[in-house]
Amino acid sequence: MKSATYKKGVQEIVSRAQEINPQIGSYQDHKPAGPDHFHITLSNGTLILPRLVAQNQQEFPDKVSRDWVAEIANTFAKGSAEARKPSVIERFLNRFRTGK
Repeated sequence: MKSATYKKGVQEIVSRAQEINPQIGSYQDHKPAGPDHFHITLSNGTLILPRLVAQNQQEFPDKVSRDWVAEIANTFAKGSAEARKPSVIERFLNRFRTGK
């Protein structure tokens, strides 16, 4: 189900990620993909975005570092997210949970 939760923050993260990786397509929509992250549908693929980062981008944008955005940009995959292995997503999300 599509979500409007933190939509502005999600769209801003996509825009910032596009600056790092110009291959990232335009924002289409996003939906919860677990208790702590969103699946973002792009015009040409997908991104995984921790909910906390979307919230911070919307409410406290100065707290979202370029390094975090670069890691999110690295989750870009052409095609559908169903092809991703859950363990890869879990390792990625753990980095944001621990702040490392």
